[in-house]
Amino acid sequence: MSKLLCTFSGKFGHVLWSLPTVRQISKNEHTKVDMGIMPQYKSLLPLLQMQPYIDTAFTINDWELQGSPFGDQPWQPPVRIEEQYSKCYHLTYRRHPCVNEALIDFTAWQQGITLEEPVVPFIDCAKAETWYTTNETFEDKPYYNHIAISFNELYAGEKLRFTNILRDQLKDIGIIDANKIEWTKAAVVIKHATAFVGCRSSNFVLAHGVGQKNIFIMEPHPARNAYGHFGYTFGNPHWKDVN
Repeated sequence: MSKLLCTFSGKFGHVLWSLPTVRQISKNEHTKVDMGIMPQYKSLLPLLQMQPYIDTAFTINDWELQGSPFGDQPWQPPVRIEEQYSKCYHLTYRRHPCVNEALIDFTAWQQGITLEEPVVPFIDCAKAETWYTTNETFEDKPYYNHIAISFNELYAGEKLRFTNILRDQLKDIGIIDANKIEWTKAAVVIKHATAFVGCRSSNFVLAHGVGQKNIFIMEPHPARNAYGHFGYTFGNPHWKDVN
């Protein structure tokens, strides 16, 4: 285990947005760091463990969720975890980000850290040796042209209508729903896709993390789209995407 600990409570996308800060801490301290998260987000551990700047990723099982006013709270895990480390960085938000504060930078700013460019990519994944086919069964097949999509449950009706139109218009191109596969495989599928199409949910963060160059947003949530109150907050000033 490392002597340094980074923690972030959740949710999934917020944990992923914190990784540039985790990487920068590792670089600044000249060592890998451990990373602890809430148990609700255990499925992220294999992806976190793959990152070259993380030594050990684990859940802090007695870090109990009390609410999510701005990221999952409380921001600080049980004090006993700190006793095992020489230095701890608790990265969860202390307050709600303002409209001109992107989550990716806000996490670093709270720690007095500036992210060094290039910030993207900040998530490593496996090589494209196996792929999910269009019917979401995992088989050994060579790379083929596909688009990765991902939408959360908000405004589900509008998103379903959009994806049905997309599938109808792109009948000759594989469309893979990244929501239906686990994180490490979703990272591969999104990284090597022709494009990522989705709302500003956790797989949107994953698309930025792996450096997907073609990110197209279909975000009907009025606060999260480009014209909404927090459109900038849920975006990434270090990368480009298209609405």
